[in-house]
Amino acid sequence: MLKEVITEAIGVCIKGAIPFACYVRPNETSVHFLADDSYDGTPLAVDSIDRFEGFLISTFGVGDTKAYYGIRPRRTAEQITASSFPEKGIGRQHKSIPDTSKSQYLKDVASIIDALSGDYEKAVYARQKTLTSDLAPAAAADIYFEEHPRCFRFMYYTPATGIWMGASPELLIEVNYQENRMSTMALAGTRAIDDRSEWSLKNRLEHDIVVNFIRDALTQAGSNPTVHQTGSCRFGVVEHLSTPIEASPAVSLSALIRKLSPTPALCGWPTEKAASLISSHEQFDRSCYGGTIGECTSRGALIYVNLRSVEIMPGMPNEYRLIAGGGITANSDPEEEWIETVNKMKSLTDIIAPYYTTCNELI
Repeated sequence: MLKEVITEAIGVCIKGAIPFACYVRPNETSVHFLADDSYDGTPLAVDSIDRFEGFLISTFGVGDTKAYYGIRPRRTAEQITASSFPEKGIGRQHKSIPDTSKSQYLKDVASIIDALSGDYEKAVYARQKTLTSDLAPAAAADIYFEEHPRCFRFMYYTPATGIWMGASPELLIEVNYQENRMSTMALAGTRAIDDRSEWSLKNRLEHDIVVNFIRDALTQAGSNPTVHQTGSCRFGVVEHLSTPIEASPAVSLSALIRKLSPTPALCGWPTEKAASLISSHEQFDRSCYGGTIGECTSRGALIYVNLRSVEIMPGMPNEYRLIAGGGITANSDPEEEWIETVNKMKSLTDIIAPYYTTCNELI
């Protein structure tokens, strides 16, 4: 899927520590590449998002704890490959933390279940899995992008975030300023793709929490949401409950991101309680996982949630840090939640595993 010039440009940017973004919109095949060799990773002011044009990134966080970064289209892939840049190397963005063992994961999920009260409380607990591999980052992106044509596929680097690559099925917000309308989706509730039984009560309640949150957030932002019929969305070996939501009039992107991110699909509900449970149980830095990624133009914005993604630390070999989470409710079963994270990571582990050099366990 990636043209040779884009693959080469990605390699140049990684060696030269040049901020770049490469992405493909859902159901499209055109690969967009932009780079900004003048960007030093300084966070964007929240209010400046409404005037920003380029590739927008935010970290995971509640309230004002999120950080925003932006890569402007200063250089094309052709310009990058035709130029000469010194090799700088990309350092680790955070300290190395041991992967979440299965025993620790099951213990933490049981603890979170005990802390939740009633059917409408939820916390999204994630775990990390690290693989070291000889597979080049651009090669991994090429395979992953090809395998998930209905997703927003992305790869980017900034000095503040490091390298991330993913294929997200979850639209946070699409804003069309010309038509004065917006669209989003509630994506929550997960099961194996071959499960043909009725959706469980746990999954339906988990999904309802997200639908209600998004509807209320859009209303509070000054728009009028319309909630459509719930269906399903497939990703690899899992499928999710999915509800399209439209709204008008369009409101500012900065207000939308502040109100919508993170949704209960990535944090939980109530937000503050869920965030507290996450911070007290997860032993690693989510960084950009659960944040947002997307394109901004004068005509509108297409913003997705950063998930089904991997952080890449380049080297010999490369290190791939996979993160996957699940919504924990009072009706959760710890073993089933573990299997859900295995299934969510499977598309990436299937790509990286043939090339891996070290890994405690592939799941």
